[in-house]
Amino acid sequence: MNLVVNFGENEDISYISSLIASPYVKEGGRYYTVDNDAFCDSDAIKLFRGLKASSPYQIVNIFKLVVLVKSIFLARRVVITSPSPVNIILLVFCSFFRKDVHSYVHDVVPHYKGVRGILYSIQNKLKFNYSERVFVFSEESKLYLMDVYPKLTVTQISLPSPAEMLTDTANVENYKKQYDYVWWGRPEEYKGWRRLGEFADRILQDNRTLLVISNVEMESDFYQLLQDKSNVTFYNRFLALNELIEFLQSCRVNICPYDTATQSGIVAFCTCIGLPSLVSCVGGLTDQVVAGVNGFLLRDVVGEANEAIFHKLTNLKPSDIKEFYTSNFGGLSMVKQIEVVLADD
Repeated sequence: MNLVVNFGENEDISYISSLIASPYVKEGGRYYTVDNDAFCDSDAIKLFRGLKASSPYQIVNIFKLVVLVKSIFLARRVVITSPSPVNIILLVFCSFFRKDVHSYVHDVVPHYKGVRGILYSIQNKLKFNYSERVFVFSEESKLYLMDVYPKLTVTQISLPSPAEMLTDTANVENYKKQYDYVWWGRPEEYKGWRRLGEFADRILQDNRTLLVISNVEMESDFYQLLQDKSNVTFYNRFLALNELIEFLQSCRVNICPYDTATQSGIVAFCTCIGLPSLVSCVGGLTDQVVAGVNGFLLRDVVGEANEAIFHKLTNLKPSDIKEFYTSNFGGLSMVKQIEVVLADD
């Protein structure tokens, strides 16, 4: 039996985790999760509800935890689908006792410089005979791990998006465009948000508008940077998936002026709904964007974006972008890639 575990993640990663679980469960396995999402309730996965986060001390949950720990020692494989704190603790525990752990890592470099890096140092010093297969979502991540941790078996797979559940290829051409550019997500330093004010000023010369979608404090530096820009609309609240899709499909071009990135769920999301992306030529973004197909890559998005590039992007057909996603990055594509690995093991 395969034991597949996912404890506590956001909506995007929960969807990806449920896709990851599918081939393992088909092969013969059980899926433990605390998520109450509908993504997991399919014939392929046969969800086993794990510990309920709202009541962790109930006797029934303690019993389930005992069953889970027992399963770790009895399972053919232990599969950790995402790097949440609880999952990392479980991964550390498993890797001391198991030789066949599969883990799926989204942000490779910080993750393996942190907890996992410390663990590998300890294991090397104690000469533990461990073997772990790590699945990553970009070539940059794969090359990094193969160089730093040569004992790992590293496999690159495609990164799907939960947007694929809620969009219809036939409809992506029909949305009315209200904004020229959109930047969305959490304002983390690597995403280049500090230069969005400069970007807004540049595109104002061409009478272009920018929609910013983020959920931040109004006193934050991010909000203050953009609040007075006449061509910027700042939508400042959390959006459910269906709302987010509607907002994004009212825009013409997604921008990701990132300084670095192992990969981008934002690019995957936009490609899935037929929205072209203008992104920095860094890291795993080069795996996700093909120039003239689903976007363009620039060394400096803020400094090099211009009207010629904008018009090339807006001439791309949303249905073609969506089809590119389905063929290369969709959930079924990822599941098939995992199935190939399981068949070869």
